[in-house]
Order: sequence, then structure tokens, then C-alpha cells
Amino acid sequence: AGGHLVSWLASMANVPADSPIRATPLPFRAAIPLAGVLDLHQGWKEHLGNGAVGELMGGPPDELPDRYAAASPIVLLPSTVPHLVVHGAKDDIVPVDISERYVGEAVRHGQRASLLRLVGADHFDVIDPESAAWPAIRDAILALTGGQDRRVRLTNP
Repeated sequence: AGGHLVSWLASMANVPADSPIRATPLPFRAAIPLAGVLDLHQGWKEHLGNGAVGELMGGPPDELPDRYAAASPIVLLPSTVPHLVVHGAKDDIVPVDISERYVGEAVRHGQRASLLRLVGADHFDVIDPESAAWPAIRDAILALTGGQDRRVRLTNP
């Protein structure tokens, strides 16, 4: 849910004003969803996470079209927040084509967006700082945000 939620929060300005889930947009510099379900309609259709989308949304899209329209990042395009979408090419939990389609649509709508598609990485590799995929993700995050390496090095007393 984290990848979906960060992209949704970064797209809050596009949630319809009369939606009960509309909130004041937060000041994001960038959004970096990791293996997110960025299209809730597709997530419902493919029964991702054993029906997690339906549980989150309270039912299917044909019964709750306004709810899905207000919560699905791909429907809320374009976001004013640049997106670096990270996805493992071997993800068998959330198909990488969801991220590929999101980035394609975002760019088509004039949004700054790119896809970091990690060959050999699965769904959990992209969220595990100990995985072989993590250095590429970390470097991309730092490049996107203009950040520096601020990792805290802990030492035993």
C-alpha cells in the first residue's frame, strides 16, 4: 500500500474538491513509489494482493466509481510532483506493467516522471535496504532530490 499511498498523496491536488477523501495537498519535492499499485482499477481486475484493492476501497470499481476516481493515481494525472517510479522486473505481486503504464501516461500528460525498472529484482527487493537492488534505488533518490548521503553510521560504545 505504501507505493500507492505516496503517489496518491502527491496527487492530492487533483482529487475532486467534493470528495470525502480530499485533503490539503502536502508540499512534496518528489514522489518515489516503490512497486505501487498506481492503477486501482487494474489492481481490482487482477485481484492483486488477494483482493487488497477491494478491501481498501470497500468494493469493486463499478459500484464505487467516484471512490476509485479519487484514489487511483493514474486517474489523478498529471501530478504537479515529479515521480520516480521504482519497480522490480521480476515482481510477481504487483506487475511491472502497472508502473510502465503509469509513467507513460504521466509523461503523455506533461508530468515529470521516470521509471527505474530493476532487472532481477522482485517486489520485496525494492523495499529492502539490504537487497542488491537498493544501491541503485538510493542513488536515484539522491539524484532526484538533490540530496546528500546523510546515512547515520551507528557504532557500538
